Amino acid sequence: MTIQADGRGGWSGGRGKALIADQQALRYVDAWTYHRVGTYADEQVTGDYTSGALGRPVFNNEFEYLSTGGSSFNRTINTAHSIMNWMTFQNSPTWFWLHALKPTTNSESKGYSLGFWRPPHDTDFGHHPHIRPGHWDFNPENWNAVAGFVRYMPWDSVRHHVEEPVHDDGSAYTDHRIMAWKTAQGKEIFAVTNRSASQPWTYRIDTQTTATFEGHRYGPTTHSQTLNKLTGPTLSLTVPPLSIEFWVRTP
Repeated sequence: MTIQADGRGGWSGGRGKALIADQQALRYVDAWTYHRVGTYADEQVTGDYTSGALGRPVFNNEFEYLSTGGSSFNRTINTAHSIMNWMTFQNSPTWFWLHALKPTTNSESKGYSLGFWRPPHDTDFGHHPHIRPGHWDFNPENWNAVAGFVRYMPWDSVRHHVEEPVHDDGSAYTDHRIMAWKTAQGKEIFAVTNRSASQPWTYRIDTQTTATFEGHRYGPTTHSQTLNKLTGPTLSLTVPPLSIEFWVRTP
C-alpha cells in the first residue's frame, strides 16, 4: 500500500504544504502525486516537481483531456511524452491515466477515455455505429498512446539511464524522446518518439550488444505495427511523424 498526497498539487500544493508543516502527518506520506490533466508534456522536462519532495517519489495520478475539441498539440504523442518525461526527468516510478471506458452518450468521452462503451439504452447509431449495445471498443487517439507501455513495460520494470543528444545550449530535445528499461523477467526494451507532424526523425542508437531487436509502432491511427528486426550494436531508426516505437530485444 502507498499513501500518496496531495493528489492535485503534490508537495507544492496547499495540502502538501500543510503536510510538510506537520511532522506527525508527514511521516505517513509515501509519495507526492499531481493531477496534470491533459497538460503539455514539455512541462515535465523543465518543471520542478522534486526539489521539495523530501526524498519521496513524485508522479502523475490523473491524466485525461477535458475538452472534446482539438489541441495545439497531437494528443497521442503528448500522452506518450507525458509518461516518458515524468519518468525520465522526474524519476517517477509510475504514471496513471484516469478513465478506462466512458459511455457513448457522454460528450466528453473522446477526451476522457481509453475506450467507448454503448449502454443498452443508447440507440443513436449516428455516433460510434460499429459498437453494439452492451459492447465497447478502443478510443485510438488515447489508447494508442498508452498501449505500448501497457504491453512492453510491465510492473517492476527498471528504467535505465540513456545519454540523449541535446541542443547546443545543453537543453533537452522536446519533440524526440528515448527511454530504455529492463523488465522483471530480464527483457531489454526501449521506446523512441517523433512528435513532428511532418518530418521523420532518425535515431542512431548504441545498444552495446550484438543482439537483435524487434520493433512495434504506434500512432494516432496506428496500433502495434510490427517492424523489421534489426541487429546491434548500432541501430539506425527513422521514425515517421507522430509515431512511438517500442524495440524489444529478442532471445
